[in-house]
Amino acid sequence: DDGSTIEYDMIKNDADEMNKFIVYIGGPYDDRLSYFSLSYFKPDKFFVKANLVGSNNGIEGLIFFNSIVEDKPISLTLKSEPVGGNTIMVSKVKENLKKKTYFGIHGGYAYKDYTLGSTAGFGRNVDGLVAHELAIGIGRLKGRYVEWAVEGRKKPLVRRGTSQVGIYADALIYPVRSYSPPIEIDNAGNKIEQDVNDVSTMIGGRIYLDGRTSFVGTGDWGFHYSIGVGYGVTKEVYPIMGLGIYFGIKGIK
Repeated sequence: DDGSTIEYDMIKNDADEMNKFIVYIGGPYDDRLSYFSLSYFKPDKFFVKANLVGSNNGIEGLIFFNSIVEDKPISLTLKSEPVGGNTIMVSKVKENLKKKTYFGIHGGYAYKDYTLGSTAGFGRNVDGLVAHELAIGIGRLKGRYVEWAVEGRKKPLVRRGTSQVGIYADALIYPVRSYSPPIEIDNAGNKIEQDVNDVSTMIGGRIYLDGRTSFVGTGDWGFHYSIGVGYGVTKEVYPIMGLGIYFGIKGIK
């Protein structure tokens, strides 16, 4: 409005240019009190993620079969500076960000130990129950990534923004289950026998959202979050909730 100009450079504007290898730390998530996860994104091919902590570990992936690219107009902040008193002048420019959405087949495997105290505590603990979980379904992975630099300094400050969100719907199968309950005695002094089918089922399902978004800055790190609902091996409907942080690792193609 005052006739001044700001020189800037759009360096990257493509979701496929984001860091491919990501580390996640947080809790709780699904059946876990905490999680330490790793993911790898191969543009036009697949997205895979593995959890590596606790008694409920597993791996899941989305194999892409289609994708679309859309433009999303936004106001990109180039400069924010005080101009006196409590006034801050924000300089923005209109840009179209490329948003890419992949569609694919989702699947996974997990080993889950439901021994009392080993899970996130949503009413699903069954002391002595261990299950192997297979998941098969569909998913959608949407992302965007942008890098820009404002000129006018000896070394331009490169800033980045990342967003990646997946939505998944799976059928769950528990082909292998084992149950070793604590010994219970009735009033007559007889041992109470319990079968694995008394406390578990072979079929379940879930639908959930799993995503991350960066703090706009010079690095690739920010929030990781999950939310959804499932029906699992313990014959109960349970929430899927998680909150943590993520870090993008450079240099891995």
